[in-house]
Amino acid sequence: MLALPDDRRRMFALARVKHSNPEAADLCGEPITGAERELLQSYYSRSVTEYPGIGTVRSGGPSKREQEISEAIRRKELSVQHSNKVFRASVLARVKEVLGGTPEIDQFETIKHVAQADDWKITTSIALKGKFPMRYTQYLTSKRGLSQETSFHRWMGIMGDTFWDLMTTDVTGEAIEQLVSLCARFISEGPRLLP
Repeated sequence: MLALPDDRRRMFALARVKHSNPEAADLCGEPITGAERELLQSYYSRSVTEYPGIGTVRSGGPSKREQEISEAIRRKELSVQHSNKVFRASVLARVKEVLGGTPEIDQFETIKHVAQADDWKITTSIALKGKFPMRYTQYLTSKRGLSQETSFHRWMGIMGDTFWDLMTTDVTGEAIEQLVSLCARFISEGPRLLP
């Protein structure tokens, strides 16, 4: 998608807000217009990528490395890492080892780890079932009434949560290490950077 002219940028920004909460837009007397819907549709249909074993993901398109991995999967040179029992047990073992404590596991195979740092509570949530084999976010809450939901990357302004969408069995160990490293780093640094 090409850069929008100034007048369409404002329309696009408003359309995104209205689309995220159509009820509130209606209550304010500013429902989403047909032109705004068309603009959003062109944005959402900009690129659809089909990943083997995972499904469809909308993005600006796969990177060269993602294309290489997808081709290797199609040629059966690599295998997609699915969230199976062995994989989930490996993630849980590393989370316990690196982050300590006793994480909870719910009926959806989501690992929840809670750490206390001064008056901050940091909850790490690692989802191991769903569209992606591994996805996590971390929540910061404070006794002072401050509450924020964020992940390490969102904390840096990059994205809302962190997920591994094209993980192959040959890099599973590295991906798990990335996960626990990011989580441990946020647990140690996050509270220091906030009020």
